Amino acid sequence: MEQLYLFDLHTTEESKSADNLKLPPIPQIKGEVREVIEQLKEAYVDTSNNRPWCIATSWGKDSTLLSICVWVALLETVPEKRTRKVFFISSDTGLEHPRLTEYVRKTIDILNEKSLEQGLSCVEGRLVKPRKKDSFACKVVGKGMILPTPKSPFRWCTDAWKIAPAERFIKELMHTYGSVCVMTGVRSAESIKRATSIKKHGSSEFVYPKLGKNKTTNGRVVSSPIPGRYESQPIAHIQDADLWEVLMKFSRFPWGGRFYEMYSFYSDQGECPMQTEMKASCGSNSRNGCIFCGFHKEDSMLAYFREQNEPWAHPISELRQIIHATLFDANFREPVRRRRVKKLDTFNSLTNRLYDDLDQGTLFDLDKHHEPICIGGLPVNPDLAMGSLTLEGRIFLLKNILYYQKLAGIEIISSDELEEIQVMWTEDGWSRNEDDITPEKLYYRGPLVLYPDYTLNSKETHIIDEGYSSTESKVFWITEEFGGGEQEIWEHLEKAKRAKGYAIPFYWQPVVHNNEYWNNVVFVVCKPGIRTVEQARSFVDEYVSCGVNETAIQQMNRPLMYWNLQTNSKTQRQYLSELLYRGESPEDLPLDTIVYSELDYGVFQISHSIKSLSALSGIRYRHLSEVKLECEHSRHWNKYYEILLNPFKHDEDKALFLLNHGYHHLLIPNEVKAALGLSDLQLFLNYHSKFYGRNFEYVLIKGETFDNHELSVALHEEIQTIISKCLITGGNSSNIDE
Repeated sequence: MEQLYLFDLHTTEESKSADNLKLPPIPQIKGEVREVIEQLKEAYVDTSNNRPWCIATSWGKDSTLLSICVWVALLETVPEKRTRKVFFISSDTGLEHPRLTEYVRKTIDILNEKSLEQGLSCVEGRLVKPRKKDSFACKVVGKGMILPTPKSPFRWCTDAWKIAPAERFIKELMHTYGSVCVMTGVRSAESIKRATSIKKHGSSEFVYPKLGKNKTTNGRVVSSPIPGRYESQPIAHIQDADLWEVLMKFSRFPWGGRFYEMYSFYSDQGECPMQTEMKASCGSNSRNGCIFCGFHKEDSMLAYFREQNEPWAHPISELRQIIHATLFDANFREPVRRRRVKKLDTFNSLTNRLYDDLDQGTLFDLDKHHEPICIGGLPVNPDLAMGSLTLEGRIFLLKNILYYQKLAGIEIISSDELEEIQVMWTEDGWSRNEDDITPEKLYYRGPLVLYPDYTLNSKETHIIDEGYSSTESKVFWITEEFGGGEQEIWEHLEKAKRAKGYAIPFYWQPVVHNNEYWNNVVFVVCKPGIRTVEQARSFVDEYVSCGVNETAIQQMNRPLMYWNLQTNSKTQRQYLSELLYRGESPEDLPLDTIVYSELDYGVFQISHSIKSLSALSGIRYRHLSEVKLECEHSRHWNKYYEILLNPFKHDEDKALFLLNHGYHHLLIPNEVKAALGLSDLQLFLNYHSKFYGRNFEYVLIKGETFDNHELSVALHEEIQTIISKCLITGGNSSNIDE
């Protein structure tokens, strides 16, 4: 076929509507970049498939070059053959620097406009965003998840805010078209690490199947292609000099964006755009993305905007410092991770072995799946075994974020996200009140940072307290003797935390004397006004005693608590749903609450009974058979689920609610399960995975702790099939997930 270049397209008479098109001026492109364009043209008109292309782009220098190559290739393809859809997608996390966010959003808008003007109806630009529940607001402020840092290198934020939204869109394309090819602008010249990754995961083919996760089959590690998923890295071998030579030929890019806008994100922050050697960029941290990124102590782009007196930059810089300071503040972190609460009492903390009554199995190396809190009196986790942000810490962050975002004039937490945060907090025992969600610049004493052995990290501890410097700040380690096991201790201190509204950092210190074993708990106290060990001990004693008196405190505040629930609920149906989900005993509910609800006493009784078997509590307070019988004989059983699920409009949301909150399959009426498309197997596995946590695989195969009433013959057979698959693959947990 005769070679067709863009400058030929302007004059050819073969194009039906060429005279009506507004084609952009394209400079001649030579060398390796031209070769890439030719490869793209050849792949685009390949008649063996018509799968769409998905161009993943951040509109930085690399993805901009890739976009130029794709755009030019399309313009140089005769209109009759432009049948393959091409999607340009960008992730909008809502946390990029405002100028960068504006640039990306504007680029997508103008791209969609210019594609039509230029006759590229096959092209479409899309912004993909995280789901509300995965946003910064809900993950960090709502659930209290800790932003990743070099200390905790699991970079969940990149997956939740950038990769996952793009993957959902890609899966939609696969569902619609059957297959898709994802193109990325990665280049070997970016870094040695990137070059190694391309060599490991790339292919000599221009378009190649994407491989799934490694699986071990018969002792061999095998990577199988993902059906319908293809990848391409067209500019992988383009060098920096060639990249900038092409980019700098454009005053405007083919889709209408201006070169100097993209260029400014590098030059303004000191990154040399003409750098040609494989080394770190001159600007080091420039364009590092999110304004709160925990992987960089300093954000050079933010610093630049601050120096330029951008009105939003100073407030955001202050807020960034506050957020970073709280990351490892022991006073703002839960003493025990949520995922480990369900594993308490499973290990002997002195020997690091499972207790004998769990019976070491041969299917799993259980020591790798579970770990004790302490060995020989010292914490075993490198991040101090601390968990998510406490409710106190989350309230502190929310009030400050709302204050600073108003000052900066940008939205970090939306009104919808604020409502979702309150729902999440309520599940953690928060009583709705306006003060906790009112914008306010709160005073911060500074972080109390501890080493893995719970000694003071004086380098990172910077506490300002009543005129005392951080080195003069008083920190006390107070040991309290506790009877009972770890679970019992945790429950006691959890009650104290909810009663007081704050947590005290603590860890277990198991003790053996004369063959007797008991748990001591060491509290780390650093609070305003506490200057002596006597004051610290008194503070801890008073805190611990609240765990005992918590019931009386709740009884005293219960009318106010339910009044707040009533007045803060948007609708009556939301109020009733929340009321029943709490599962309070009718005897403990204020009489005016029952009267106002206009619900029958029996509905509250069923609510309380079902709540007693909640998977999320980790403890069953009643026998399943007893509660199941009570439900089946109650005329209020269906009414309970009707009210509980009434706030949700769609069946998918109703089903998700029951799964997220771990409802047992035998305590849900069959007609409700059928209407929502929930199977007994799905509910059974979901319930027990939440109840047993990471012990679930072992418990499932062991099968001795399930109530006999839980398993019908059909359900038992389905579970045995799953267990057989696990046995064949050596207990691979992915089989259970599937």
